Amino acid sequence: MLAVRIACLATLLFVGGNFTEAADGVSEPSIERWDRVVCLIESHTDAEGKNSGDAGSAFLLQDDERLILVTAAHVARFTTAKSRLLFRDPDGESHWIILGGLTSGTGEPWRYHEQADLAAMELDGSRVESKRFASLTALAMPLDELLTQTPRRTTKIEIVGFPMLLGVAPNVSPLAMGAAVASRELPVEAKWGHEQIIFAHPVVANGTSGGPAFVTTESPTETRIMGMYMGYQHDQQGHKLAKLVPGRLIADFLRQQTPADSQTRDPARPSVQPDAATDSATAVLTAGS
Repeated sequence: MLAVRIACLATLLFVGGNFTEAADGVSEPSIERWDRVVCLIESHTDAEGKNSGDAGSAFLLQDDERLILVTAAHVARFTTAKSRLLFRDPDGESHWIILGGLTSGTGEPWRYHEQADLAAMELDGSRVESKRFASLTALAMPLDELLTQTPRRTTKIEIVGFPMLLGVAPNVSPLAMGAAVASRELPVEAKWGHEQIIFAHPVVANGTSGGPAFVTTESPTETRIMGMYMGYQHDQQGHKLAKLVPGRLIADFLRQQTPADSQTRDPARPSVQPDAATDSATAVLTAGS
């Protein structure tokens, strides 16, 4: 599985006051594009008290009044109502929110693309403390920042996320890894038929799936998203190429959906029940809780 298998969350997630409520009067100073990426963590504790789980990356897009969380489908599948979304606010403070608190109603909150490793969830902040939700919303990028044409081969890009859970604790700080576009948009065989892929190199570590790939620009605040990292392809000798979902495909998927549309059900996973989750703005980030 491309999402990280967490051997022991307790050794990675800081237990203390670093994950706090957002400060009063949230404003948006200059945010480096790399800090707009968030982390999704699902942790479990077995009968013997051992911790395990999964983690992946994600990012937020704004389409008029819609706030949309985007990630890889294989990342979305491991999440539950109790999964945690970790993020760094515009002031550099780290926070987390229970994923179930960001949805309204019951049932499956994710929509899945039928021919791509892509999922999206429309967020509802009515059940979250307003200042904290404002801090999260400040990280969203306009939907128009998704490029509808693939940059030419050799274009420098940055794949951003949380490889090997680095950048999660003690404070949230996403990693940015330099790469280059290696191909035009190509059809690649998948279990659902074919999917459109952009190849890049080099490959990055597990845990980055669902993170955006930005076009490298001189300004650290510019956010031109050419695609989303979703894994790698390899041959029998172990050579690997990174696989990206094209920005064009992401934009088309999101624009074809409206809040009134029925959500695309993924038969590979059970329904999520958001109302089962509880959240506390003052709780510490404790593994397996």
